[in-house]
Order: sequence, then C-alpha cells, then structure tokens
Amino acid sequence: MVLRKSLVQWGTRLGLIGTLLFSPAIGLSIRPLPALAIPEADVIEKLSTVPVYTIVEVVDENAQQSEIRLLTSPVPRDRQSPDDGNVLLTPVFIHQEDAEAFIKREDVIPENSNVKVIPSPLSKLYELQKKHRNDPEPLVFDLVPTKTQVTQAISLLREQGNEERANQFNGVPLFIAKFEKDEQEGYLTLENGDRKAVLAFFDYQDFETFAQESTQNAEEPKPRVFAEVVPLEYLINLLLSENEPLLESIEFVPTPESRNLIRQSIQERQSGQ
Repeated sequence: MVLRKSLVQWGTRLGLIGTLLFSPAIGLSIRPLPALAIPEADVIEKLSTVPVYTIVEVVDENAQQSEIRLLTSPVPRDRQSPDDGNVLLTPVFIHQEDAEAFIKREDVIPENSNVKVIPSPLSKLYELQKKHRNDPEPLVFDLVPTKTQVTQAISLLREQGNEERANQFNGVPLFIAKFEKDEQEGYLTLENGDRKAVLAFFDYQDFETFAQESTQNAEEPKPRVFAEVVPLEYLINLLLSENEPLLESIEFVPTPESRNLIRQSIQERQSGQ
C-alpha cells in the first residue's frame, strides 16, 4: 500500500511538470529568481519525485507478514584504515533494467537468496540513511547510473572543453538546459503563472527533445541551447547546503522507464487492481 501511494504521488508531481512542459509560456528567462533558503522538507519533496530501484531480500514469503530487508554488503568505512569499522553498502539503481541485471549476477547475490527489485522514492532512501547514520555500521546507498548516460555526459563535457571534469566524472549525470544568446547566458526556465521550473533530466534524449521544442518558436537568431552536466549527488548537496535562488526552481524529470512505471501504477489503481 505504501509503495502504491508513493507511485500515485509521483504521478501527481509528474502531472504538474507535464503542465509546465506543454504550457505556451515556455520560454527563455534570465530574470533573477527570488532568494529563498531551501528547507530540508522542500528538498525531500523534490527527491520524492525521483523513482529509484533497490534490491531487497524476501524472508518467509509464504508467511502472513513476510520480512523484506535491503540487500547490503559490509565494506570498510575507510579502505586505508580497516580498523575504523564498516558501513553497510547497498546499491540503488536509476534504471530498473540495470537492477534486474544485477540480481542475475551469481558473483554478488548469495546462493538461494530470494531477492527482487522494488521501486522507491529517492526521498525515502535519503530519510532512511539519515535515520541510520549514527549506527555502528551506518547504512550507505551507492547510486548506480546507467553506462550510456555516463558515456553521454563525459562526451558532452569533452565537447565543451571540460576535459578535467570529464576525466574525473563520477556519479549519476543530470542534464540541465542552458542557453546563450546575444552574449547572455542563462537557464532555460519553464513558466506557468507564478510557477517556475528549471528541469534536471535523467535521460539525455529527454533533454534534447525539450531543448528542440522550447526553441522552436524562438525569434531569430535562435539561442544556442546546451546541456550543463551535473552529478545528482552534487546537486543534492547543493540543495541541502546552499542559499542559491536557482535551486528553489529545480524539478527532477525521471527516466522514460520510470514515467511508464508511474503511469502503469496509476492506471492499475484507477481500474481497481
């Protein structure tokens, strides 16, 4: 029930983003946004729009209340100082297909384990990690990106002359639309009434479609639109630590795969399944 409710909440938020995407008010904006500190509750709300996929082990599946626990591996807190103890590391996948492939690997899944992939909002994992951060063996989530998106991100960074960032890139890439016109640079901002959004895409093809559609009716000379590559982990840290006006408007756009999952869940709920 909790999972189904979460998916419906994702669908509601996705619908709001969709309203913005198809709004005639889509346009370029370099106007400063009002300065607002971002409360942690608002950051958690933003993370609640991001479905991710974890591996769980099901214990006593036939019991009335079967136990489900995250699949974790103890790893040294500091490889250089093994006496400092361990953390419990669990992989978190951005794409369901990657998670499904992971549980088929005999070298990482314990023999005779009853494991499966479940979707969860990223906010739930953030709160779970926060809850256990002072445990003797803290829970640590390892965000696992899809190789094709990482390859695309590194390629873009090199095309933009950021060779050092390309060589050191590590994390889940996000693609945020920026534009350049008349020697001015800014973020591509969606506006619908009082609502403004700067979209952070998990899928580069989604970014490309958005960039093309957003500039289709722009006056000549059309602006140059390009992707700013930002690791998800870095952006989350910024949201939690920086008083930056732009960050208040960040909206995450899940992968097409995750959006399909959300729609399917909503359809099942509406049909009473």
